[in-house]
Amino acid sequence: DPICGMEGHIFQYDHYFCSQKCIEEYEKQQNIKPQGITRKPWFKTVILLFAVAFAIALVIFLQLTGFMILFMGGFFVVVSILKFVDWKGFAQQFSMYDVVAKRSKLYAFTYPVIEFGLGIAFLLSFQLIITATITFIIMGVGSIGVAQNLLSKNPINCACLGTKVKLPLTTFTLFEDVLMAIMALMILFL
Repeated sequence: DPICGMEGHIFQYDHYFCSQKCIEEYEKQQNIKPQGITRKPWFKTVILLFAVAFAIALVIFLQLTGFMILFMGGFFVVVSILKFVDWKGFAQQFSMYDVVAKRSKLYAFTYPVIEFGLGIAFLLSFQLIITATITFIIMGVGSIGVAQNLLSKNPINCACLGTKVKLPLTTFTLFEDVLMAIMALMILFL
């Protein structure tokens, strides 16, 4: 690797690099425009608008067909099980960005249990007003923590699928939390 001197395994620019970070540093030093797809500044906005339109259409379809409650139940059960796989790791990762989990380790540890309980309640259509209210509150509070972290540009992994699935905290995470909060409101008011 021409940057760090380690043995590299990624061949690019007639050199072997050890990591993408070293490639990026080499590109900076050599004033090389990064290879790959170049996108116009508006590209992300267009993709985001299509994603939002699709999500809204999906939510309306799920609500009109009566499957939204089952979807939410299945979603919560699946993601909570992924969090149980590395429960301690989830709590640590979640505490890095959730506003309540930062202050309460108990909340960070019980969050997967809460999600699992919400999922079962949705699947059984048990106390839907209470279940939707709790969902709205935890998704709304979660959205605040995700938004704060995104604004601080602190690059951390999202704990939304547990720690075994490595996903960065992105605007998609925020979108997911807001969408679940909106779905809960739809249950409450439609």
